[in-house]
Amino acid sequence: QRTKAADAYSGLYGDGLGLDGEAAPALENFVENYVVEALNRETKRILKEKGYAEQPDKERDIRDVDKKDAPTTLEGEVERLVVQKRQRRAVRERVRANKRAAHWELQGNDHVQIEIPCAEPMYHGHVYESVRGCSPGLSEGCLPCGRIIMEKFSTQAEQEQMISMMDRSFEGLFHQGDETLLVPDTGSRDRMGAA
Repeated sequence: QRTKAADAYSGLYGDGLGLDGEAAPALENFVENYVVEALNRETKRILKEKGYAEQPDKERDIRDVDKKDAPTTLEGEVERLVVQKRQRRAVRERVRANKRAAHWELQGNDHVQIEIPCAEPMYHGHVYESVRGCSPGLSEGCLPCGRIIMEKFSTQAEQEQMISMMDRSFEGLFHQGDETLLVPDTGSRDRMGAA
């Protein structure tokens, strides 16, 4: 487990930076926490195999919801941290003063399609893979990346209702920003509202 922990540390903090661009945590602390978590997971697995019921976490917040395709392995959790680090770095690089703004006017058309360069995919193996013929990206069989702008796609009231619903829906969820797909089912109605 210590070798896996050292490899995970290298993949996550090999650039010397923490999740938010600060100094990376000490290798020894990371390895210790990783090994403790690995042992905890293995103990739970063995107890479950022997028929012992897992005790519910009394301190778990109702908003702390795992997506159905959230990582279930420790390696997947590390990849999720790598993704979060990439996301935070992208925000730091892109959200800045005096950033160039693009303005599009649709004259005579009701929409415009813009091709943009594809970014590096967030996930590589443990959580999501690209879907051939569906996902945008650089992988073989992926669609080109782009944006489409449409006039009067929704009313002001529909926009406000959608923003409110999405703000409620994403509370406490790990997601990838514009790459997140939220497909609600009837069990999500209490959490999201009826909108």
